[in-house]
Amino acid sequence: MTELMTSTFSDGLRNVLIQQVESAPQWRRRLKWRWGVGAVLALGLLGGGTALAAQLDLLPGAPAHFDLASPVTVTHTGTATIQLGPKPEGATQVSLSLTAFDAGSIELGRGGSSVTISPADLTATTTSGSNRTTACLEMSQLDQGGTSFTITTSTPTLRWTATLTWVSVSTTAWAKNASGQSYGVQNEKGTPDLIAVTATNGKDGYVYRKDLEDIDGTTASRSFTSPQQALDWQETHHGGDIPVFKSDGTTKVGTFHVGQ
Repeated sequence: MTELMTSTFSDGLRNVLIQQVESAPQWRRRLKWRWGVGAVLALGLLGGGTALAAQLDLLPGAPAHFDLASPVTVTHTGTATIQLGPKPEGATQVSLSLTAFDAGSIELGRGGSSVTISPADLTATTTSGSNRTTACLEMSQLDQGGTSFTITTSTPTLRWTATLTWVSVSTTAWAKNASGQSYGVQNEKGTPDLIAVTATNGKDGYVYRKDLEDIDGTTASRSFTSPQQALDWQETHHGGDIPVFKSDGTTKVGTFHVGQ
């Protein structure tokens, strides 16, 4: 019973502590959604079934998206349903690029996801992407039947344009350096030896998993057997800096700050 409690509590605390770390703006975590005006998916799309890596510096371990059909583009005022056409074999998601031309809110399919556009957001030009939302839709967000998608606007006069494309998504492999260490981003397979981050000086690089786990509380949480031990640890540990390296794991390029 004690072993089960320790494992459950440790996992729960780890999740909380990792969420605290991920809230730091320098943390290059893999995001499925980043809602709000100007929101973008961490990964986009290229036409013709081409993978992202060629143009978007796809990080090892990140999901690669492939177009499986021609994009469907609709420009409309107010609420509308977009017909996507038959679902291609192998399609797992639908990419969405949405630009609003008026202030208001837009609900994106089923599930409660929405975008809010303020008057200030509209002062920037459309080409800047400030009022463009790009994301990948889960199948559960499509309408019943799975071949259409409804955009619901807060006012009947809100103008928008949207492009949707059937895509397939597959997780890329982590890369390995000359020392045999894996590097890239966390994914459903776990965590590589070197995790992609952005240093406080703005340079991209990698931190050692062990360094991050030691400072964010993950290592300590494995030995906790009570909530009080977690609180005691949090009282005495307030984060700090760990070195950021190139993918070789030896060339230092900066530091990464972890704060409570």
